[in-house]
Amino acid sequence: MDGKLWYEAGCKLGESPMWHAGRKSFFWVDIEGKALYERDMQGTVRRHTFEQRVSMVAPGRGEEVILGLQGGVARFHLATGVLEWVTTFNMAWDTIRCNDGRADQEGRLWIGTMPMQGHEGAGNLYCVEAGGQYCVQQTGVAISNGMAWTADNRYFYYTDSATREIWRYASHNGRISGRQTVITIPPHLGLPDGMAIDAAGMLWIALYGGSGVGCWDPHSGKMIDFISLPVPNVTACAFAGDSLDQLVITTAAGEGGGHLYMAVPGVKGVLPHVCLL
Repeated sequence: MDGKLWYEAGCKLGESPMWHAGRKSFFWVDIEGKALYERDMQGTVRRHTFEQRVSMVAPGRGEEVILGLQGGVARFHLATGVLEWVTTFNMAWDTIRCNDGRADQEGRLWIGTMPMQGHEGAGNLYCVEAGGQYCVQQTGVAISNGMAWTADNRYFYYTDSATREIWRYASHNGRISGRQTVITIPPHLGLPDGMAIDAAGMLWIALYGGSGVGCWDPHSGKMIDFISLPVPNVTACAFAGDSLDQLVITTAAGEGGGHLYMAVPGVKGVLPHVCLL
């Protein structure tokens, strides 16, 4: 299966695609371009820029979205452009930034930090509660990425891209435990980046350096489908549209990348949870 060009975004580092059912629009970020994008069903694109790198977007309350930035987690009001910090994790940000993140079924935000060059293994995975309280769930992370929960909320999937492994944890009441490796990405397919889970529980994993998105069965650990793209550095994917049957894919600049692609994989996804920070 081949992915088709969906929007010529020209991002430096496109990431965090997200379907917003309430607005019937699609969001993504350009991390290095320090920008948030929204594209509606009519094709109108809105762009918001920030002083900091912005790494992820999740649906929030009303007209708000939740952002991860180089500086912490913030609420962003789409109509007014007001940015309100939720937490800075009480740390300096000169050598580290937020990376991938998303909300769980209870509205908590799970978000990872990743070190900049030369500071490998200094990232953490955090769970942020309403009011900004947070706790560390995983330490020693190089490139925090790719989060998803099973439909019954019993298991949580996550990756440190540098390991080329997808991990599964038992999930209970905002805590995770019992890490197991369920998928190992072969070297020729690059590094696992962002991922989406479909309604059947299969994982669609963007492959940075692998020129596509692979679909893995986390029970067998085997790849069962592949979406080929004409660019190498594929960063993330998300199911979109009213029927959640379109897979929109972000990419990074270089060798023709930086644009958004779309495929119809013949399966349906699940809606992202609203973040209640």
